[in-house]
Amino acid sequence: MAITPLPPSPNLENLKKRAKTLLKSVRAGDPVALDQVGPYFGKPDSISLQQAQLVIARGYGFSSWTRLKRHIEGIRDESGNQLANRFLDLVIMAYGPVLNFGPERFRQAAELLAEHPEIRQDSIYTAAAIGDVGEIDRWLDRDETLINKRGGYFGWEPLMYAAYARLPETSTLGAGLRLLERGADPNAYYMWGGQYKFTALTGVFGQGEGGPINQPEHPDCVAFARALLDLGANPNDSQAAYNRCFEPDNTCLELLLEYGLSASDKNNWLLVEDDRRMPHPSETMYFQLISAIKRGYADRVRLLVDHGVDLNKPDDTYDTRTKGKTPYQTALLMGEDTIAEMLVEAGADTGTLTAEDAFQVACMAGDLSGAREIMDQSGDALGDVRRTDMLRDAAKRGNRKALEVMIELGFDVNGQSGCTALHEAALSGDVDLAQMLLAAGADPTIRDNNHYATPMGWALHAEDAAMIALLDECRMDIFTAAARGNLEQLKARLGEDSARVHLRFAELFTGDNPPENGWTTPLIFAVAGDHPEAVRLLLEAGSDLSAADGKGASVLTIAEKQAGEEVRAELARFATGTP
Repeated sequence: MAITPLPPSPNLENLKKRAKTLLKSVRAGDPVALDQVGPYFGKPDSISLQQAQLVIARGYGFSSWTRLKRHIEGIRDESGNQLANRFLDLVIMAYGPVLNFGPERFRQAAELLAEHPEIRQDSIYTAAAIGDVGEIDRWLDRDETLINKRGGYFGWEPLMYAAYARLPETSTLGAGLRLLERGADPNAYYMWGGQYKFTALTGVFGQGEGGPINQPEHPDCVAFARALLDLGANPNDSQAAYNRCFEPDNTCLELLLEYGLSASDKNNWLLVEDDRRMPHPSETMYFQLISAIKRGYADRVRLLVDHGVDLNKPDDTYDTRTKGKTPYQTALLMGEDTIAEMLVEAGADTGTLTAEDAFQVACMAGDLSGAREIMDQSGDALGDVRRTDMLRDAAKRGNRKALEVMIELGFDVNGQSGCTALHEAALSGDVDLAQMLLAAGADPTIRDNNHYATPMGWALHAEDAAMIALLDECRMDIFTAAARGNLEQLKARLGEDSARVHLRFAELFTGDNPPENGWTTPLIFAVAGDHPEAVRLLLEAGSDLSAADGKGASVLTIAEKQAGEEVRAELARFATGTP
């Protein structure tokens, strides 16, 4: 459906009346109204007023009625039109749960800009995201207070848009330098979830849990970062350091240390305890040390040691099996003997290992006889050993010998501490390790507790073709089968239980933290994956076209955003009853 521009002075009350009129017309069977609603809802004659409002909002290019309302009322003081907001939504490097993010969204932003070059002049925020220095000057010459004024789609300062934008084949370095030259605050930031401070520097360094492909560093990362740091950006950027801790490259940490990050600087995150936000107890450098030890990044450990990191503080980073252990003990528990020796040479205290510790060290070292001897001597004293964590750690590090020992000792390969060992193997792309775990009984349908993904989801995230091919041959739950467009597995799951076609994603989980997309069905996974044959199979099996979250997302809105013409045609055929 083509987007209709809002009138110069839109009236919210008139739009509310239009939504009510649309609803009445739909319920009366008016063919024009039904055609208007049809692209969004499978059963247009049963829509609610809220859904009618969504149709009105979508017609003007807004993703929800709330955003249309905010735009009209000026709640967020957004500059420009809805196309510019859509552009900013696409071009900015995303953090947090989103339906899709990364290179595809950046490409879509470039296409939108090419189709609508007027976006370039919409606001100082779009100019910053595009890297247009001339436009930035034009806006600031007109109103110099814009330099640190929050606005645009995300409600950020212009510098933040320059730092987080990832328009393909474009650098916003020049825009960032001009904004800094004209007085932009180098410590501009936003709080993610009210806990985590994401600064301009954080955006420039990029990366994070989404990985370097989906969350790439700025194309002129070092130059932009130095410009910020030279003008006073706080080098104790614990979020930037965290986002770069997953890869072995030390560029970010080296710069932060060069500009003054010290061993006493605390993490600037907040912890939530008893509904209260509390300061984080761990130092930024110490957090990085424990992280580096656990990932086997010896060069990073050496860098931190050379800059005076505390070598004897008990681990206070996360509630894992190394909690309360010194860095040296942590290295041993992770099977990192070389790092342990490095720490001792630097003056770390070796301390004393408990029987539990010694058992874990033996397992991680692949010492079956040593581990059995400790088990025989200690008996029930080892009952609290965190075996699942050990399996995960061994898989994450590709420690085949350790896994062989643990499997021989009867560890449960499907034990879950956030995720399973197979998840870790899938993420690392270690096909041999994954095959070993599968042969030992690892279940490829188990979903992790944070991202609600199977090992296949982790392999897809890593874009590892060999691992994806391996897991494609394994059993899938109906949601994974739909997302992969695997007709054989879809038929098998429906053959086992035909009611699975109506299963909601949230029904897979029993915890207190259900997924945000818990309302979705297998059909929606097939639609989002753009698999027309899987969509047809599920529709013929009785899948409900009217599934929606009540906030604007539905089968058809997701199809509009993520599916191709074939999928949309299948949905339209079933919605209209066309044979």
